[in-house]
Amino acid sequence: MINHAPTTSEGTVAHHQGNAIRAAESALMLSSHKVDVLFHYPRTTCYISSAMAQKILVVDDEDLILAAVERALAKVGYSVFCARDMTEIGEAIGNAPFDLLITDIYVREGGSISQIVETVRATSPAVKVLRMSGSTDRDLVDDFIEKPFSIVALREKVKNILHGPS
Repeated sequence: MINHAPTTSEGTVAHHQGNAIRAAESALMLSSHKVDVLFHYPRTTCYISSAMAQKILVVDDEDLILAAVERALAKVGYSVFCARDMTEIGEAIGNAPFDLLITDIYVREGGSISQIVETVRATSPAVKVLRMSGSTDRDLVDDFIEKPFSIVALREKVKNILHGPS
């Protein structure tokens, strides 16, 4: 069964059996096969939109999620760095300090969420954290976004965390 978020002109991220299967931005639909070609991520991916942009580190073990989040946030002016596991987080730390850490609660072949946050806070002590997960089995946390989420909802959540509510 495929679980889709409501589609908007800004796009959605959806899951099927724990795998991201669709990301859309301006109604662009991507299949799993096309993602490897369109969004190939080396060990650590960096998009720098400007020297003054706030830095965000995104941690998820799914390439499609990394690609969708990176594009959505870079498009509105954030500098986005991506990592799939603890090794890549270690490499990304060279770009610290970060203003925001967006991390999946469950990262395969990675550390626990507390290990991820602790590692990032070693070089970014003031980093704010936005947790994301496709699981509804979570503690009630203010800074949480449930997958699937719309790109609009993600941008709004990030803006509220970094700049306060509108």
